Amino acid sequence: HNIGKGRGTVWAWPKIESDKNTDEWCRNNSRPPALAMQAHSAPLGITFYQHKDNNAIPGKCKGAFSKGLDGDAFVAFHGSWNRDVPTGYKVVHIPFDQPGGNPLNTGNNSGVKDLFRHDGKNAAWPSGVRPVDVKFDTCGRLLVSDDGAGRVYTLSYSYTPNNQNPTSGGSCHNLLVIRKIVWL
Repeated sequence: HNIGKGRGTVWAWPKIESDKNTDEWCRNNSRPPALAMQAHSAPLGITFYQHKDNNAIPGKCKGAFSKGLDGDAFVAFHGSWNRDVPTGYKVVHIPFDQPGGNPLNTGNNSGVKDLFRHDGKNAAWPSGVRPVDVKFDTCGRLLVSDDGAGRVYTLSYSYTPNNQNPTSGGSCHNLLVIRKIVWL
């Protein structure tokens, strides 16, 4: 997919010293954002899920994410430190139309799903959790590093005979469990 407009695409705020960089010039020479993120939420880590068939996963592995999430993005939001109303402090799933494609349902970010967040009155965790990065392990589980509470969390899926298995596709957000906490 060609996300930009070819050579010379402006990927950041244009220089303001030029008279040609008006709002109209920006609309005509820039691609609008495919997805908006809340200011000060501090997205620090991003990874894209690459599904592996069962024969490519070590035998003792359990909890792999679903095939239906292949190519989707997972983002760690470190969180704000200086806002009256905190924002961020979570990990989100951003579904894509296909691996290497574009985010789905991006109007008002309706396709974005919170996977790991505080359920209290505001975004900040009383325990100090501040996600930094996200990576998938060889078993297809999502690891979340945290520099606020000094932990690494393993997010995995649990499947039962009545639910989808990891190779059948689809999204299983209601089956996500935090299985293991590793202290640093």
